[in-house]
Amino acid sequence: MKRLIGLLIFVAMIAYAAELSREAQEVLRNGAKVKMTFRVTNSQKKVVTNANVRVLFCSLNNLAQESVFTTDTNGMCVVEGICSKRISCLFAKDEHYQTEYEHKLLASYPNPDVKDGKWQPWNPTIEITLKEKRNPVSMIAKQVEMKLPNKNEPFGFDFKIGDWVKPHGKGEQPDLLFLCNIEERGHILDLKAELFIMAAQPEEGVTINLSDQWSQFGSSYEAQEGGYKSQYYLVEDRTPSKILQKIELTQAEYLTFRSRIVRDDEGNIISSHYGKITSIEYGRVNTRSSDARVSFIYYFNPTPNDRNLESK
Repeated sequence: MKRLIGLLIFVAMIAYAAELSREAQEVLRNGAKVKMTFRVTNSQKKVVTNANVRVLFCSLNNLAQESVFTTDTNGMCVVEGICSKRISCLFAKDEHYQTEYEHKLLASYPNPDVKDGKWQPWNPTIEITLKEKRNPVSMIAKQVEMKLPNKNEPFGFDFKIGDWVKPHGKGEQPDLLFLCNIEERGHILDLKAELFIMAAQPEEGVTINLSDQWSQFGSSYEAQEGGYKSQYYLVEDRTPSKILQKIELTQAEYLTFRSRIVRDDEGNIISSHYGKITSIEYGRVNTRSSDARVSFIYYFNPTPNDRNLESK
C-alpha cells in the first residue's frame, strides 16, 4: 500500500511537471547536483575532527542515495550528490550528542533555484554545532500522564517520587503545583482548557528556554541560578471551527525549574534543586470524560545545588 501511494504521488508530480519549465521538469525527473560545505564545532566553538557525516540525498519518489563523509582537521566536510527533494544529514562522534541537519529543496517549486544543473546557492558553508558530552549525571527522568484529583484546584507534584503529593498520591514534597481548568460549552470541540504551573515557594518556579531541537541534547548544560517565574500559563480556547487563543510549549522550547528551597534562620537560601520539563500536554482525560489530565516529560537533579541538566 505504501509503495502504491508513493507511486501515485510520483505520477502526480510527473503530470504536474508538464506545466513547468524545461529546467524544472528536468529537476523533477532526474534531480540536480547539490554541494555544501559543513564546518563542525562543539559548544565551545572548538573544531570537531573525524566526525562522521551520514548524508541522504532524497528524491521525489522517496528513494534516497546515502553517502558517508568525515570532517577534516579543520572540522570541515564537503558533501556532494544529486537530489530533487531534500538533503538530510546526521553528524556523530564518540562522546558527543548527535546532531541533525535538513535542507529542503522542493519548497522552491514551481521555479526551482537551479542553474546549469546545480542547486543554488552552490556550495554554501553551513555551521554545525556538535555538542560534547561534558559531565552527565544521574537524574530522575520520567514521562508521566496523570489525572488531576479535581479541576480548578492546585495540586503539588513530587518530581523525586513521581506522584501527586499526599493525600492524592505518594509524594512527600511539592516541586511544582499544577492547576487545570476546563470550560465546556456544549460541543466536544467548543471549550477552553487552561493549565497553570506554579511555584510551591517564593523564588521557586519555572523559566522558558529555547531548545536546540536538531541536537540529541536539546537543552543548555545548566539551569539558571535565579530569575524563575512563579507561574507559567498555557491555554487553548476554541470553537468547532476556530482557535480563539492558544499558548503552548512548542517543540522549540523547554522549561527549567527550581524547587525545594531551604533557608537558614535569617532567610537566606542555602539549598535548592533544579531540573527541566521538555514537553507538556493537558486537557480532558478523553472525549467521554470532563476530568482533567496532564502529561509531561521531566528531568530532576536529585543533588542539592547542582544545576547540571546533562542526564546519563
